[in-house]
Amino acid sequence: MGKSRRGHAIGFGALPLLAFAAIVFLSVQLFSMGALAPFARTFDEIRLGLSPQDPSGQILIVDIDARSLNEVGVWPWPRSYYADIIDRLLEGGAEEIAFDVDFSTRSTPYEDAVFASALERAEGKVSLATFHQDAIDAADGEAELIVNKPIDDFAQHIWPALVSVPIEQDGRVWRSLRGDLLEGEPVMALAALLAGVGGDLTQPFYIDYGIDPAGFKRISAVDILAERANLGVVAGKKVLIGASAQELRDLFSVPVHEVLPGAVIQALAAESLILGRDLKRAGGEFLLGLTVLLVFPILFCGRFDWKLRAALMVALSAGLEVGAMVLHETRPVLLQTEGAQVALLLLFGLMMAKQIGLVKILLRVSQIQTRNSRMVLGRVFEDSFDGILVVDSKAVIQIASRSAARILCAPVKAGQLARTCLPDEIYHEILEALTCCDDDTLQAKPREVHLKPADGTERIIEFVVTVSRQIATDLRFQRSQASERLATVTCRDVTDQRKATRRLAYLAGHDRVTGLINEASFSECVDAACAVPKENGRTFCIALIAVDGMDRIIASLGFSIRNHLRKALAERLDDAAETDAVIASVSENRLGLLISARSEEDILDQVHEVFEALSGDYTLTGSRIPVSISIGYALICGDVRDSSIPLRDAGNALSLAMRSGGNRVLRFEDVMHTALERRRTLEIELVGALQKHEIHVVYQPLVDLSSSTMIGVEALMRWEHNVLGFVSPAEFIPIAEESGRILELGGWILRQAMRDAMTWPAELRLAVNVSAVQFAAPGFIDVVRTALSETGFPASRLDLELTESLFVDERMDIGGTISALKALGCSLALDDFGTGYSSLGYIPRFPFSKIKIDKSFVDDVCSDEPSAAIVSSVVHLAESFGMTVVAEGIETEDQERKLRELGCDIGQGYLLGRPMQSIAIAERLRQAEAERLAQSECKLRQVV
Repeated sequence: MGKSRRGHAIGFGALPLLAFAAIVFLSVQLFSMGALAPFARTFDEIRLGLSPQDPSGQILIVDIDARSLNEVGVWPWPRSYYADIIDRLLEGGAEEIAFDVDFSTRSTPYEDAVFASALERAEGKVSLATFHQDAIDAADGEAELIVNKPIDDFAQHIWPALVSVPIEQDGRVWRSLRGDLLEGEPVMALAALLAGVGGDLTQPFYIDYGIDPAGFKRISAVDILAERANLGVVAGKKVLIGASAQELRDLFSVPVHEVLPGAVIQALAAESLILGRDLKRAGGEFLLGLTVLLVFPILFCGRFDWKLRAALMVALSAGLEVGAMVLHETRPVLLQTEGAQVALLLLFGLMMAKQIGLVKILLRVSQIQTRNSRMVLGRVFEDSFDGILVVDSKAVIQIASRSAARILCAPVKAGQLARTCLPDEIYHEILEALTCCDDDTLQAKPREVHLKPADGTERIIEFVVTVSRQIATDLRFQRSQASERLATVTCRDVTDQRKATRRLAYLAGHDRVTGLINEASFSECVDAACAVPKENGRTFCIALIAVDGMDRIIASLGFSIRNHLRKALAERLDDAAETDAVIASVSENRLGLLISARSEEDILDQVHEVFEALSGDYTLTGSRIPVSISIGYALICGDVRDSSIPLRDAGNALSLAMRSGGNRVLRFEDVMHTALERRRTLEIELVGALQKHEIHVVYQPLVDLSSSTMIGVEALMRWEHNVLGFVSPAEFIPIAEESGRILELGGWILRQAMRDAMTWPAELRLAVNVSAVQFAAPGFIDVVRTALSETGFPASRLDLELTESLFVDERMDIGGTISALKALGCSLALDDFGTGYSSLGYIPRFPFSKIKIDKSFVDDVCSDEPSAAIVSSVVHLAESFGMTVVAEGIETEDQERKLRELGCDIGQGYLLGRPMQSIAIAERLRQAEAERLAQSECKLRQVV
C-alpha cells in the first residue's frame, strides 16, 4: 500500500516537469522557426515608438507632393523639369542630390538630352534610382531577377543608387539594404550613399523608426520649379527627391508611423546610418535560456504562495522589457525578447492551470474573445468612413454610425423614426426593402441623392439598402422565435469623386494650358466635318499653326515661357477666328483650326486673317517677344472618311512651310505628298545603301590655272539606286544629316577616297567635304585619325572642306576641333565662300589654307563687273593671309581666262574635268605623264 502511494506521488510530480520540458521545447522550436515574428515585431515597434529622436539635419527632402502634381497638371513630369530642379539645387549649394524616381525608360529625345545635360553639369553630385524585382518565368515557373537602372544617356554622369527595400511577411518595411550585387557589380543603396558609409553590402539593417520623420526639412518640388522656394536652406545639405502624393502610390506600411512615402523611408534609413542607429536583432537564444533557468525554481518552489510566484514571473517579464529598452537607448540593438516572453507566458499559464484548473481558463478565454470581437466590431462600425444605419421593421433606426449624421447632414440617432431624419429617396427605399415579399427578388443597387445643407453647397450621396433578418430567442424555453426583417443603409459622400471624374473627363478632351480642345477631340470634330455631305455648299479646311523657332525662344527665356506664349496665341486665335470655327491645341507647339466657308477664296481670307493676327510682338512676363508663325492648311475635298488624312496633309504643309524658312502660309498640294513619300522612301533605303554598294565615290579634278596641270581632286558621293536610279546629293545628303546616317557615310567616304588616292600614279591633294552635323559629332577627330592610320594616306595631302553653315551655331566648340585637325596635319578649306552672311569674319579667326569661291560669282565673272571685283578682292584678301583661291564651276574658256587674269590659283568645273571614277583619274594621270615625257623627248631632239 505504501509503495502504491509513493508511485502516485512520483507520477503527480512528473506531470508538471514533463509539461515544463514540453513548453521549453516548444518555445525553442517556435523561436528557431521564426513563428514568433509577430510578437517580435510588436515588441520592437513599442521600443521604437518610445525612443523618439530628431534627425541629424544633414538631409533635406524635395517633395513631389499633391500640390506639385496639381499645379504641374501632368504626370510623368517632363524630364526638363527635373533638370531645372537639379540646376537650382546646385545653385543653392546642395552637397549631393539623390532621386527616388524611376529613370529606367526613355522619354522624348529632347527631354532626355536636357536631363542628361543637367546631370553632366552636376559633375557626379547626382544619384539616380536603381531597383530590382523578381519576375516569374511563365515557361518554367522560376523567378528571374529583373534590374531597372537609369538609361545609358544618364548612367555615365551619375552614381547608381539601389532603392529596393525588403518587405517583411507582415507587409511592412522594417529593414534597409546597404547595397547589393546587380549583374555582377556592387551597387550601394541610396541610404548608404547619402550617409557616406560602406561596409558589407550583403548585410541589411533595421531602420530606427524612432527618428521623427516630421523633423526633416522639406521643400515642395513645385515651389522650386516656380522659384518660390528659399534655396538658402539647401546649402551643404544632402537632398533627396521623391514622391509623397497618394496618387503616385509610392507608399509603404512601416512600424510606428503606419504609412510613409518611399522617399521618407530612404531618408530614415540614411539617418539611421548617419546617427549610428543601424539596428540589429540579437540575444534571443541567451535570453530564452536565462529565462528558463530563472523560472524553474520560481515555478517549482513550494514554499511560496502562487500569487508571489506569479508576481515574480510578471516582474521578470517586465524586467526583460525594461532591460531591452535601456539597451536600445544606448546601443543600436533590438533585443529578441519574444522567445523568453512566450516561454514566460506559457509557463505562467502552466502555473495558473495547475492552480485554478484548465477548464476555467478556457471558459475565461472564450468570454474574453467574445467580448473583444464585439468591441472590435463596434469600433469598426463606429469608425467606418461610410455612414451605416440599421432600421427595424417599424422604420425605427436601431443603430447609426457617427459618420452617418455627417454624411446625411442631419441629426441621425438611434431611436428616431427614419422618415423624420432621412431624405425621402432613402426612406422610400427602406420601406420597399422592408415590405418586399421575397428577399431573393430584392436587388441592392447603388443609388444617388442630392442634398443641399445649410451652407448651400450641393452634396451628392451614394447609398445602398440591403435586407437581413434577426432571429429572436426566448431564453426561458431555449428556442428560436420568429425572425424580424431589418434594413441596412450604407451611404457615402461622393461629391469630390464626381467632381474629380468630371475634371478628368474635361482634361481628357482639353489642353490644360490653353483650355482648348486637344488633339483627340479635334480629330472627332474633323471626323464630323468629313461626314458632312459635300453638296451642302460648304467647304471645310484644316489649318495647323506653329511658332517658328520655338526652341530658340525657350533657350532665351526658359521653359516657362512656352506655356505663357501658347496661352496668348490661343487667346488671339480665339479673337481672330470666325465664331463657328473650331480651335484646338494639338501639341505643345501646334494649334489646330477647323473652318468652313462658301468658297476657297473665303477660306484663304480667313487663314490669312489668322496669320496676320497671330504674327507680331507679344509681351509676356516682362519680355517683348517678336513671333513669326507658319500655317499649313488642307481642304477637305472629295469623299474623305478618315480624319487622319486631312490632318496629315495639313501637317505636311506646315512642316514644309517651316523647313522653307517659316513666316508663311502654305496650302497642301498632292505633289507635297509625293515628295514626302519619296523622302521617306529615300530615308529608309539609305540605311542599306552602303551594304548594297549603291553609293560610290567620284572625283572631280582640281587644276592649276597657270599650268593646266591636275594637282588634286575633290571626292564627291553618288547614289545609284537600283530602282529609283540616280539620286542627287542635294536630295539625299540633307536626309542623311537629319537621320544621322551622315556620320556613317562621312567616315566611309574618307576611308574610300584615301584608299583610291593611294593607288594613283601621282601624289594628288585630296579634298573631302565635311557636313556640319558630322563635324560636330563626338569622335569626329578619331574618325579622321583612324582613316589616315588604316590607309596610310599622308595627312599633309588632305583638305577638309567646311561650309559656312558650320559657323552659325556659336555654342559648338569649332575652334577646338579645328585645332585638333591641324595638329593631325590636315588642311582646311572654306567652301562656298560668299554665300553666307559673315564670310570675311571667318578668315582671320580660323587657320584656313584654301578659299573656294562659289559658282554664283564664277558664272557672271566675264559679264558682270561687280562679280569680277568680288573675285579680285577675294584673291587679294587670300594672298594677304597666305591662302590659295579655288574657283568652282568653270564651264567656259572665257571664264578660265578671266579667272587666270584675276589671279585665281586653282580651277574646278566641267571645262577642266567632270566627276569621274577612280580608274579614270589614274588613266588621266598616266596620259599626262606620257604627254610630259613626249614633250621632253621632243625638246631633247630639237636641242640635239
